[in-house]
Amino acid sequence: MKTILIVAAIMLVLPILKQLIVFGLARLIGRAVGQAALNQQPDQIQLLETDSQTWKNGQGAAILADPLLARGFELAGIYRIVEMPGVVVELLAKPEERFLAAIYEHPQVGHWLDLATSYEDGTSATFTTSKPTGLAERPGHPMIHAPGAGPLALYARARAERAKGRMKATPAESAAREFEQSYAESTAWRKHRGISACEVAEVAKAA
Repeated sequence: MKTILIVAAIMLVLPILKQLIVFGLARLIGRAVGQAALNQQPDQIQLLETDSQTWKNGQGAAILADPLLARGFELAGIYRIVEMPGVVVELLAKPEERFLAAIYEHPQVGHWLDLATSYEDGTSATFTTSKPTGLAERPGHPMIHAPGAGPLALYARARAERAKGRMKATPAESAAREFEQSYAESTAWRKHRGISACEVAEVAKAA
């Protein structure tokens, strides 16, 4: 769910990265850029509940949320991420179908939607409207990118294509805690693994 938040940190230095690519230096310096972006990411985050007035573009968020709410998803809260000023996330839950949806607003990236299912063995699957990031996937946590897909198209695809395993239900009241935990686990893995120069170059090319 959270890979693009790291990508957003790398995007802050995109003009420099693109120049490095032009001069063939991305592979030499890119790893340091990637590590700097990782170092900016907090190990853990805290969701602070807020309201719809927090959106900079509430209409953009509603376009992603309203069709899912009409299909039985339940609002699990709108939150600010304390450690990431300007980032807003709205959580929706449909526990009977084992889905947790996250609608993001990021100052640099804009809006995107994730639809995620967690499994009892600790793995997960995420379908997202964001573009491919260029970063390697965490094993056992595939992310299927469908940029330009509407929320109902993404929902239909997620229902059809996600792995058939023992799925976990996430009630609305525990959605924020689940999100925080998922972020912490994903960030710990990526910081332990690091970001290669090739990955940073791919992020720059994909942006």
